[in-house]
Formats: sequence, C-alpha cells, structure tokens
Amino acid sequence: MMNIQEIVETCIKNPLSAIGAYGPIFLIIINMYFLRDIYFWLCIYVLFVGINTLLNTGLKELIKDPRPYNAKLFSSKSYGMPSGHTQSAMFSAMFYYLMFDIDEILYFMLFITGITSFQRYYDSNHTLLQILVGLCVGGAFAWIVYYFVKKYKSKLLMINNISA
Repeated sequence: MMNIQEIVETCIKNPLSAIGAYGPIFLIIINMYFLRDIYFWLCIYVLFVGINTLLNTGLKELIKDPRPYNAKLFSSKSYGMPSGHTQSAMFSAMFYYLMFDIDEILYFMLFITGITSFQRYYDSNHTLLQILVGLCVGGAFAWIVYYFVKKYKSKLLMINNISA
C-alpha cells in the first residue's frame, strides 16, 4: 500500500501516470460529490462500487487471463482480465451519465477514463483486450444497476420504511 508521500511524488514526477493510476478514485469522489444531495442514489452508488470491485475480482479468478509478461508491480499470480481500473472508471462515468446526462463533468470523467485506459496499456499492466473488456463490463454493470434500481426503487424504499 502506498503512503501519501509516495502518491504526491508520483503525481509530481509523472502526472499522467498518476491520473491513470488513481483515476478510478478521482471518479468515485466526483460521483459522491454530485450525489451528495440524492441520498438514496449515493447509497446505491457506494454499495455497487464495492460490488463492482468484487465482480472484477471474481471475473479475474474465473477467467485467469495473465497480465502481459512485462507487467510492472504485479506478482505472477495476478490476473489481468478484465482491467479493474478501467472497469471501475467506466462504472463511475456511466453511472454519472445515467444520473445526470451529458455535461462538462461527464466529458471530464470520460477524459480521466481515457487516461486511465491509456496508462494501464502504456505501463504494460494490461493488454488492449483486458482494457476493452474492463470498459464494457464496468459500463454494462452500471447500466444494469441503474436500470434495476430505478425499476424497483419504490419497492426498495417500501422495504426500507418497513424496517425503520
């Protein structure tokens, strides 16, 4: 685990690499900021960010596709399919789009997602296919979550009222 000083040094030495490495975290913070007044959706988003991470771990264990032979900072038992960074980044960008439609913030989020995708490939952490699958899984999962939560929102709120 990196400490704050290492993160700051990485940002100063190579800002694009830092944006790529920490892009998903930036996007999670941005989404949480814009969802702060929509408490129900904020809770759904935070819950499914965690589930998205578990989904990625499960898919990696199921698929067992190795990272590129020259991957940096990973053990030989670390799998690369799908890319967790790009899956997380696209999950956040798609969720934002579904909640707020197209605006300047979405363009910024897509820019961060693009840099994240580029950095994962450039630093040889993932193959192009692993990155593309991560983008597809993250976007599709956000759409599925949004669709089903919106469809069953009234039932979810009713359950919450019963337990309160």
